[in-house]
Amino acid sequence: MEHFKTNMKNYFSKKIINSYRSKIIFLSFLFFYLTPCLKAQKQVRTTNLAWYDMIIQFPLNQKWSIYGEYGHRRINMIRDLNQQLFIIGLIRNLNSEVNVTFGLANFHNDINPSYSFKNRPEYRSFQFIKIGKSLGSLQTQFRLRIEQRWNQESTDSDLLQTFVFNHRVGYRIKAQFPISNDLYNNTLLFGEIGNETMVNYGKNVELNTFDQSRLYGGILVKWSQKCSTHLTLMYLYQQKNNGTDFSEQYIIRFSQKIVL
Repeated sequence: MEHFKTNMKNYFSKKIINSYRSKIIFLSFLFFYLTPCLKAQKQVRTTNLAWYDMIIQFPLNQKWSIYGEYGHRRINMIRDLNQQLFIIGLIRNLNSEVNVTFGLANFHNDINPSYSFKNRPEYRSFQFIKIGKSLGSLQTQFRLRIEQRWNQESTDSDLLQTFVFNHRVGYRIKAQFPISNDLYNNTLLFGEIGNETMVNYGKNVELNTFDQSRLYGGILVKWSQKCSTHLTLMYLYQQKNNGTDFSEQYIIRFSQKIVL
């Protein structure tokens, strides 16, 4: 019976990986071809931001974990508060290379003291699938993100009592490589590069099917198996709802992860 369960688990894991292979190829093409085309558009607003993320993961057993995240984001680097987010999720490990996550998120957007409202709420449900592969010392990861988003509408100064719903799909590819070891010959410092491209779809999406692309590079300090720190430089290019305005964001991101 145990042998049968193992074979079934391997079978379904391979089917999941194969089912997403064509999507991975398509979304990779979408990033490398579509992003340069959009870059040529005019009316681009450039901003500088700083993001801080605190991530806590609580394993229940070898297969299940609870995931929590708090995000604090500031515009004009650190001068003005721009966004806060709260995420809760459940991670299921299918095998050593594949896991899926289901969760909920609450975002507080457009925090601006000049507005009559304090922030614009957004609610999400999401599903992730991550596939990790080792190529010698190089660690690669592919992530497919699917989101259902409810954005509360607003004017420049007033918060409306209506919500707009849309779907968003994102595909991320990243690579991680060792840089140096500690005194016990364990890898302490890693380099990391990656990109995530996102597209919107749904009946309310008319002019901004392309949502954004995030290109980043940084370092990971792995203090132990349960504690790590990320410092990342990110370039984010985003299309606005009207289809003609774009946002170009240069971001410093600091992330702390703890596994309890």
